[in-house]
Amino acid sequence: MRLTSGEKKLRPGALLAALRERAGFKTQTALAEKLNRTPGEISNLENERDHIGATRAIWLAEFFGVNADDFLRARRNCTSTGQTEKRLMPMAENSRSGSMSDTKWNVYLSGEIHSDWRERLVEAVERAGLAVTFSGPVTDHGASDDCGVSILGEEDDDFWKDQKGAKLNAIRTRSLIEKADVVVVRFGDKYKQWNAAFDAGCAAALGKPIVTLHSPDLNHALKEVDAAALAIAENTGQIARILQYVIEGGLDQPAKGKIGFV
Repeated sequence: MRLTSGEKKLRPGALLAALRERAGFKTQTALAEKLNRTPGEISNLENERDHIGATRAIWLAEFFGVNADDFLRARRNCTSTGQTEKRLMPMAENSRSGSMSDTKWNVYLSGEIHSDWRERLVEAVERAGLAVTFSGPVTDHGASDDCGVSILGEEDDDFWKDQKGAKLNAIRTRSLIEKADVVVVRFGDKYKQWNAAFDAGCAAALGKPIVTLHSPDLNHALKEVDAAALAIAENTGQIARILQYVIEGGLDQPAKGKIGFV
């Protein structure tokens, strides 16, 4: 499918709507059924102004026959006036395969905050030279608990204190999960991370690729969460190798470094 000059100027969501209509799908539901997605997910994508994650951009580009890499570059170059640089081009034969190493991936790190698993994962990915930006919740436990009353006023009842804090934290977590290309959810052994399970549910509802990280001892307790994940890892080294594989498209010769057990 060749993009028109007008389509080249559209933001990601508007472009998807235009391509959907041009391909003969009069409703979001019709396209959702064809792609085996939910109408809500298609609706959310068509409402996006600035950001469609790399994974979604790839399968949308492949379905409509445009170049995935050019689609991603155009997405990053959206301006406040709703224009894009003219980088949406007709699909080349090789656009469906090859490395995604030139694309900046956004990985959200959810879950347990009582160990250094995030730091170890970031170090492993940096050693491999992967183009990844990490995001996550506030990991300062005290700040996370007290943010609501500190900013919005004290509460006599801990229930209302927690309500204020949870809602402020949700502004961050929901926004960053929506922007993520991959969501990693870590469940530790010591505490029951109900918030991590909730994050996993939100990510699943948004159609985000989920990778869970936990010990085998939790396999049974987390079977429903793991059923929604695309990979189940036991250590951060496995997570780093997953990212290396999906970004570089190979196993034997990493671009800048090897990743071992972490």
